[in-house]
Amino acid sequence: MGTRVTRVDAVVRRPPVVSAARELLATDFLYGTVMDARRAAFLVSSSVRLCCSPSILCFAQHEDAAHFRAGFGGQVLTYSELLSLLVDGHSGHDDSHPAASHGQAGA
Repeated sequence: MGTRVTRVDAVVRRPPVVSAARELLATDFLYGTVMDARRAAFLVSSSVRLCCSPSILCFAQHEDAAHFRAGFGGQVLTYSELLSLLVDGHSGHDDSHPAASHGQAGA
């Protein structure tokens, strides 16, 4: 059996996936490095808009997220804080949308 890997963007759309995942991977916004999402810092609702709302930028170092926040606003959250925010805010999310499974690997 292969290792189940789930990207953060899949978790945002389908939070129950978290309990089944052995790894949660995210990409650092500044450097492009891949890391364990549970150890990352997330900048939510900054003035930087990449694709969706709320904008969520991932940083390997909390200090990088804090410095970026100083210039672009937003709120720096841990993974568990981010997950709580998204689960509470997306309780009515429609999983039938085609993008709902985007980014999910190793099903």
